[in-house]
Amino acid sequence: MSSADYLEPRIIQTQSVCESLERLPELPVRILVLSSVGVEDPSRRGLAARLERRSSELGVGAGVVIHDAQFDKWDQLLQEPGESRYDAVFLRPSSLPADHFEQDRPADHVMDRLFGLLGDLCARFWLVDPEPNAGDEGALRSSEARRLALCRTLVGRGAPPAIMPSCSWEPDELARFHEDFFERALHDSPLPLAVGLATGSLDASASVVVPMGSRHGLDLGRLLENHRSRIDAASGSLAMLHREMEAVSALDGVNAGDVRAALAEDALQRTRRLDLVKDACDEINRDRDPAGWSRLSANIQQLAALESDIVQARSWIRSERGF
Repeated sequence: MSSADYLEPRIIQTQSVCESLERLPELPVRILVLSSVGVEDPSRRGLAARLERRSSELGVGAGVVIHDAQFDKWDQLLQEPGESRYDAVFLRPSSLPADHFEQDRPADHVMDRLFGLLGDLCARFWLVDPEPNAGDEGALRSSEARRLALCRTLVGRGAPPAIMPSCSWEPDELARFHEDFFERALHDSPLPLAVGLATGSLDASASVVVPMGSRHGLDLGRLLENHRSRIDAASGSLAMLHREMEAVSALDGVNAGDVRAALAEDALQRTRRLDLVKDACDEINRDRDPAGWSRLSANIQQLAALESDIVQARSWIRSERGF
C-alpha cells in the first residue's frame, strides 16, 4: 500500500521526552485492553478476543500476551494491573469527566491517575477511543476537546505517544481500525505509519500525539539490533575462550590427554550453539514478521544461556591456571 492509499494521520508533537521509549523493548509484547464497566457499544465488546484472533492468524503465538480488564471509577483505574509491564494500552472509556470549571478539559483526577498508570506499566503507546453516544453536537465538541486535552497534557508531561481514532467512524470502522492498527504495530511499523495504514480508506484520519524523538511504536527492531550486537560480542568472547582453552590443554599432567579432548568437544559444541543462534537471528531479521517475535524471544534465551556458559568456562580456566 502506497502513501496515496491512506489518509495521513494528524501528528501533534510536544516538546517532552518519554522515559519509557528510552528503554530497550522486551518480549513478549503485552497488550492491555482497558474498558469502562457497562459499555455496550458493539465496537467495544470483545476487543481483546478479536485481537487474540488476529494474533493467532498472524502466527504470533507466545510472542504476544493480551489482557482484558475493566474499570468503574477513574480514581481506581486498574490498581492491580496483573503484570508489571504493558507495551500498549487500548483505553475505551464510557466518558471523560470534565473539569469543574472548564468543560473542554478533563478532570485532574482522571489525568493524574492515567498518567501514573501509563508510567507504572512502562507503556510505549496508548490509544483512547471516543466516547460512545456523546450527545448532541455541542456535547460531542466538548467530549472531543477533552479527549485531545487529555492526550496533549499527558504526553506533554512525559507520557508515551497517544492515538485518537476519529469520532466520526462507525462502530464497525472503529473495530476494524483497532485490529488493523494492532497488526501494523506488530509488523513494527513506526507509529504514524501504523496508524495511517490502519486508517486505510476511511473518511477521516486519526490523530497521533507524540513526544520528541523518532522511536514511536513497539520498536522491536531495536531489540533485534541489540540481540545481534550481543551475538557479535559472544563470538568475540568465544574466540577468547578458545585461546584460553588452548593454553590449558598445553599443560602437562596425568590426565592431560583427556582434558584436551574434553575441552575440544566443549569448544565444538559452543561453536555449534552460537552458529544456530546466528542463523535463527538472520532468518528473523530477514522476515521481520510478527510470527518471528516469539522465535526471537526463544533465540534471546538461547544466547543468554550460551553467554552464561562462556563466563563459567572462562572462570574455570582461570582457576585451573591459578589466576
